[in-house]
Amino acid sequence: MLGLAKIVDNGPVSAALVAAGLFVFGIALQMMAPAASMLSLLMYIFSTSVVCFVVLRRGESAIVQVLALAFAALFVVSILVLKSGFVLPISAFVFWLAGIVVAVVLRRSVDLSISTLAAAACGVLAFAGVMMLAPDLADEWTNLVKANLENMSAQDKARFPVGQLENITDSFARMLPSAVGLSVMLVAVSSVYIARWWQASIVNPGGFQKEFHGLRYGRYIALGGLVLIAIAISIGGSSGIALASLVIMCFFIQGLSVAHALVKQRGMSPAWLVGIYLLMILPQTILLLGALGVSDNIYSLRKTAEND
Repeated sequence: MLGLAKIVDNGPVSAALVAAGLFVFGIALQMMAPAASMLSLLMYIFSTSVVCFVVLRRGESAIVQVLALAFAALFVVSILVLKSGFVLPISAFVFWLAGIVVAVVLRRSVDLSISTLAAAACGVLAFAGVMMLAPDLADEWTNLVKANLENMSAQDKARFPVGQLENITDSFARMLPSAVGLSVMLVAVSSVYIARWWQASIVNPGGFQKEFHGLRYGRYIALGGLVLIAIAISIGGSSGIALASLVIMCFFIQGLSVAHALVKQRGMSPAWLVGIYLLMILPQTILLLGALGVSDNIYSLRKTAEND
């Protein structure tokens, strides 16, 4: 991956071609092998990381040039393959936008915690946009699923307890709009963190680890986050789920930072971190790490530059 960063660092043409190429490769994977959707998502994230790296390494003026070249390349591919020149450039812009915004915030603030909060703000805006442009998204999804369920054979339906499929459908319908906001936040955070790691590997080896291990929002922001979660619970519905999930994800990221820092500071085996990542398939792990993040803002569970 560091080799990719060095290629991107060669100049705007290299950066543009790599960003556009990874994005197109991700779409091709998704179309030809739907089962490889996770791999295609990884290509999208790396593509976004490239443009974020340009922002962090060269600044806002450089990203304008890179985007112009990348959109030109995507325009040509879009005409040749899709017979419409604007499909790929617009899709890439939508996917890259949040990452670019967060990268600009990180470049100006030089603070990983502030940029993470900026990613959460992008998630809020994405959710608000979905609710404004497609307020009936949850209902449309529910109707689509129910139509497919009606085509299921009686034998397949008999495998599920009475009412279970309907409950699952309704639960996903309520979570779908909030999942859009959460996805925007996670892609932006992942892309900017990767870009920051690339940048540090080139100009300041070990710098990203130090930044990530010191990620901390502070007591007042943590208390404000807890208040927002309480408000979200009282609101309920899609809006409440979206707000709560974004705040919890912020705390989760800090909890992950605490876990990484403690493993290093106490000389523990890296297997502890492997175990934590494997357990992330369980929602309880996300909540536990979120609680760890909240606690760190209040009790300072690790050594940082402030308390060394």
